[in-house]
Amino acid sequence: MVSFDLSDFKIINDLIERDSKDATYKYALIRGAIEVFQKYDHYKTVSENDVSYPLGLLIERWLLYYYPIFESRMFIPQMSADKRYCRSGGIKPKFMGAFDPVIGYYRINGGFSRMYSDYRNGNIPEKIRKPFLDLLLQIRNTMVDMPMCYLGHSLHDKENEIFRADKDKPRDSITEPVDPMFLVKYYGTFFVKRKYHEAFINAGPFLIGDNSILFRWAQFSEERCMEDKIRFGDILRTIADSPVEERDIADSKEFFDALLKERGVLISVWSDSKIASPKNCNLDHMIPFSLWKNNELWNIMPTLPKENSDKSDKIPSVPLLESRRTAIIGYWADMMKHKPLLFSRQIRYSLVGDQLDPQRWKEQAFDSLVKKCRHMTDDLGYPVWNQ
Repeated sequence: MVSFDLSDFKIINDLIERDSKDATYKYALIRGAIEVFQKYDHYKTVSENDVSYPLGLLIERWLLYYYPIFESRMFIPQMSADKRYCRSGGIKPKFMGAFDPVIGYYRINGGFSRMYSDYRNGNIPEKIRKPFLDLLLQIRNTMVDMPMCYLGHSLHDKENEIFRADKDKPRDSITEPVDPMFLVKYYGTFFVKRKYHEAFINAGPFLIGDNSILFRWAQFSEERCMEDKIRFGDILRTIADSPVEERDIADSKEFFDALLKERGVLISVWSDSKIASPKNCNLDHMIPFSLWKNNELWNIMPTLPKENSDKSDKIPSVPLLESRRTAIIGYWADMMKHKPLLFSRQIRYSLVGDQLDPQRWKEQAFDSLVKKCRHMTDDLGYPVWNQ
């Protein structure tokens, strides 16, 4: 049975939330590492500080992750450059382009399943062998030089803090069939710090693939509607759908527009800076919408555009919240006057519960906000914003 510790989840969540989001590569690395650690324990070598596995195991994971994405007729960007390429029709990013010869060959020769069968059985045709090896090498280089190098940089401010690899590749003179063992033998070794290896082992099954709640839910539904031929992806997308959209902040916009018109100026919740024009007023979710799909009045505050951009999806630190207590509670008091029934219902539901005291609701709501933010940063590892 998997041993789960909240600190293991925090370790992985730190990596997911805090590091760069310019590409999907870190997600692919984390997902691949978890799967390798689960399935290929027999390749594991443990030293005092690290645990190591054949790098080819991860290369295979990436091949299987990205092939169907790039094969799809629907363009699905995997890094910022992909979207720019799509719009401009310029040079295709190297990583994406490396898949083209192999995908092109198999598009008229059986597709993804045939490619995988040929690879698993060592039957990659000679005419496609070199492009296939070039693709494996490009996967290796992208993985090692990018997410392996930079994952955890935001936490430790140095490279290769979590993963590192000894690069290798097969000599041109090697003529063995290209199959899974070929990758294991000839593409080097990767290393992961023992602390992170343990976290991936313990928390990983709860985060990815077959063991995730949404996957199991969709799988259950699919098995019971086979005759209707409803696709798994459509089921999953429907289960994960939310009726709340980030732009749906009409109540808050109405409130702050009226307040600005009445007072002539608003004060930024994070800095006391004056906001004198609707064009210079951004509405910020104190607890980011991406983490808690909450558009209630209490959670949305006026800020300057730069402050909103700097904060992004970070959680305000407890010291920052305490320093801005007067501004936050002041706006809450205005909201209570503006829409007392709506606002009191929202803070009762989301912050205070049935213990709401009409005489102390400000202190109760603020203490609850602080508690939630502290839990999200200290226990779950979400990034902190200090202004």
